[in-house]
Amino acid sequence: MDIHLVADTNLFFECKPLEQLPWQELGYDPVVILLAKARMRSTSTRMPTAARAIARSKYFGASAKC
Repeated sequence: MDIHLVADTNLFFECKPLEQLPWQELGYDPVVILLAKARMRSTSTRMPTAARAIARSKYFGASAKC
């Protein structure tokens, strides 16, 4: 059974890198993280943490492009 989660900017600013989070504890496989285009754009207005969020967004590949 899979689960879809919608991420906000706190996931990128406050959390550990996504690959280090204990996803298996949710009890779902796979865990799908959805990104809203507006949320990705909002990270560019927050400096200096925006660079960190943008670097983490590369984990998502093409789906993270605005």
